[in-house]
Amino acid sequence: MPKRKQLWEPEACPLYGCRMPAPGAAPSPASSPTVASAARARRRRFALPIVGVLLLAIALDVAGAQLPVADTSHADLASVALRGSTTLARFESVMTPGQSPFLAVEPAGEIDVVDRVRRALLRFAPDGRLLSAWGPRLSGDVDLQAISGVAVRPGQWFLVDRGSLRILELDAAGRLRRSVRLDTYKPYGPNGLAVDGATLYLADTGRSRVLIIGADEQQLGSFGSSAGEAGLKQPMALAFGPDGALFVADWENARIGRWVRDDSAPGTWTATNSWSVPFQPFGVAVDRRGRVYAPDMAHNRILVYAGDGAILAALGGGATPLPVDNPVQVAVGADGASLVVLGADALGRVDLEDVTPPPRTSPDPRLPWLGAALGIIVVLLALILWQQRRATRRHM
Repeated sequence: MPKRKQLWEPEACPLYGCRMPAPGAAPSPASSPTVASAARARRRRFALPIVGVLLLAIALDVAGAQLPVADTSHADLASVALRGSTTLARFESVMTPGQSPFLAVEPAGEIDVVDRVRRALLRFAPDGRLLSAWGPRLSGDVDLQAISGVAVRPGQWFLVDRGSLRILELDAAGRLRRSVRLDTYKPYGPNGLAVDGATLYLADTGRSRVLIIGADEQQLGSFGSSAGEAGLKQPMALAFGPDGALFVADWENARIGRWVRDDSAPGTWTATNSWSVPFQPFGVAVDRRGRVYAPDMAHNRILVYAGDGAILAALGGGATPLPVDNPVQVAVGADGASLVVLGADALGRVDLEDVTPPPRTSPDPRLPWLGAALGIIVVLLALILWQQRRATRRHM
């Protein structure tokens, strides 16, 4: 009888051996009972410590033990609540259709309101008394044409006249000191204005950018029109935060943007954060602690945010209405503990109080760890059982 052809060679399956060796063939070293037992022992020595560590982690997790992790929340930034409010003044509407009036608070507490209807800057005492009205004709036969943004520094008032494309600097009596021509920068419909030292920042609404103008009336730069997804679309108002960041009421995008200086390139600003708001904001203000205020004209409220866009509070509406209807602009009071709120036909003050943030309500952070650990244990146990069954079948 001819010898059967051997179909199996020991070297063909060097790791686990083969299931059915040919008759008369020498057994593979890997398939011997001694070697198989040693392999199973090694697998148990490898798997059992892992299972033990995972079980220990589950026990600690259930007991509430946690690793120290840096808290990046705003636990140190108190929220605010409306402590009281006062209507300071009522007047005929200062708002033209589709055009927001603007507001500024002087260091001593006086309040400046841009009257777009009568082309004048109205100055009110902190208690709401009208002190003076500058315009429509200033000293030197200067006629205001279509004024918008206003900004103040001690002894200096800056007023945007978009009709003549100028920024006018006035003294304490409302007299013209100098005029900064804007036509060389080709703005279109400029609105909000902010001042930092001797540098002016102008919201060039129609060009979707912020213009930076130095003390020598030269343009130092601009930003917002070509910043990708963070780019501005019809910026309306500007406000500096205590850290030097500039916050922008980005009207068409319905969001608030935060921009910071790029020290490596003078005149360059970079968007570091922006967040959507449920309305198109005309105004923005920032207090000494970095809280950001945005007036929601349609819902008679002011939303309060942290500097990264986390919502802190909503002032007004419901049982605690604001002192004016349809708030369009807001500014931080000179005392830092109140807001000045401007509606179309009224001026008011909102007194604030800090509120300790409530405990954060969120899913138990231990649950993901628990589920992951249990899943790994199940997978390891399944692998061990599968390996044992496979080894048993090889030696049947």
